[in-house]
Amino acid sequence: MAFFGCNAALYTKIGSETAVSLSRAGYTFMDPDYPGISLKHTFNQNEVSGFEVVSADTGMASAVIPQSVTAVGKAAFSGCTLLNHVSFPDSVNEIGQSAFYDCRRLKEVYIPEMVTSIGDSAFNPNTTIYCYEYTVAEAWANRNGFKVVLLDQKPFEEIGRITLPEDLYVQNGTQKTVTAEIFPNTPDLVPVWTSSDPTVATVSEDGVLAALQNGETTLTLTVKGKTAQCTVHVVTMAEDFTIPAELYVQAKKSIAAPVPAVTPEDATVHLEWSADNALAVEISPAGSITGYVVGDTVLTAKDTISGLTKTATLHIVRPVSAISVTPAAAGLIPYEPLQLTAQARIGTTEIGEVGATWTSEDPSVAVVDESGRVQALAPGRTRIVATFDGRATAACTLTVREAATIRLPASLKTVSANALTGTTAELYILPDGVEKIESGAFANLQYARVIVIPEGAAAGTEADAFAGTDAVLVHPDGTPFEP
Repeated sequence: MAFFGCNAALYTKIGSETAVSLSRAGYTFMDPDYPGISLKHTFNQNEVSGFEVVSADTGMASAVIPQSVTAVGKAAFSGCTLLNHVSFPDSVNEIGQSAFYDCRRLKEVYIPEMVTSIGDSAFNPNTTIYCYEYTVAEAWANRNGFKVVLLDQKPFEEIGRITLPEDLYVQNGTQKTVTAEIFPNTPDLVPVWTSSDPTVATVSEDGVLAALQNGETTLTLTVKGKTAQCTVHVVTMAEDFTIPAELYVQAKKSIAAPVPAVTPEDATVHLEWSADNALAVEISPAGSITGYVVGDTVLTAKDTISGLTKTATLHIVRPVSAISVTPAAAGLIPYEPLQLTAQARIGTTEIGEVGATWTSEDPSVAVVDESGRVQALAPGRTRIVATFDGRATAACTLTVREAATIRLPASLKTVSANALTGTTAELYILPDGVEKIESGAFANLQYARVIVIPEGAAAGTEADAFAGTDAVLVHPDGTPFEP
């Protein structure tokens, strides 16, 4: 019945992207510069006269109430048991009944002179009220048995506190209001903002940040000799990012949070991770995910820059009983690479790929890196062994055989156009001095498996030098060759 009885309404525009709810009680929304606080409009003769705080995220530790808020509604912050600081603007004139009820960590509050109404049980009895003499705040606090500190009689320097976010990520080309926690936020304060690198971002006297180009700058806020600083990262905002849909961790073990794939590639994401079951999993600020309770829980990764969120199912499993390596056996020629993977198993249930420790029993035949990527070196046999959690092991049996080889002369500088067309070797080895590979030099080689190319040839390789040839292109150290 939100619009019941509005018979004369012809046109209605509802809210913005920050909408929370809409009812006869009012349109509720969030200001992105003040996360965790829900607001609604207040009216005077059908004109917007200000805003009222109607609710807050119960997990917040501090709150800066936006400018132009005239009222903190009934029970708005009730149940915010972690809240230890609140900063009121001078526009507030009403604090509702039980507005900060059960905020047990809120030990001190500054109430502006303009406040004309404070409801019953607005604050916990152990809260110290900072206010001016002969005001509603003083009278209310005294009548209700609160400890009172009169700012007229106590120098600011003895009780001042100023706090900024430690790090702030801002999209290039946008503006953002930096929220500072100042206590007590008295009307006589004159905050002074500075930016250490105005070419990256500037800041106005009201704390409005203008991001100009990608980079970092340090914001400094000075108030009556006290200072606080914040590192601002101006970045390109992600249009999208992806994370694996499923993750596995052994109970009482940890994994690193996955690195997201970002679009565009030069965009920056700053992920905050959370879990729908806080008892089952713990996530450290550094992104280490530790599972405790066997079962599934949903992880949410939120990019604090773009606001995008993604979810993944975390499977917390019992200790792994066995692993297997894929492939279990393989045949290669010298210089040929191979990617191995290790899959974990609990009983007969496969639980997916795991990060194993890899070793080669004969490094003269083949070597393996920490990701399981093998490079064959010389003819022979060896086993590539995967070890997980110090106890589960499995291996790939690897055979490296001789290959039909063309080793080009050591003095060669240029491989001319179509130079090797029609040759039938499996392995081609170019000398270190090659600087240029012309069009079709290695084209349409039916039997080629590996072509070993020095670093210096990359810039001088024409785009169709390997057209029609399905061979692995590598540098002598085994890393992929990219012309």
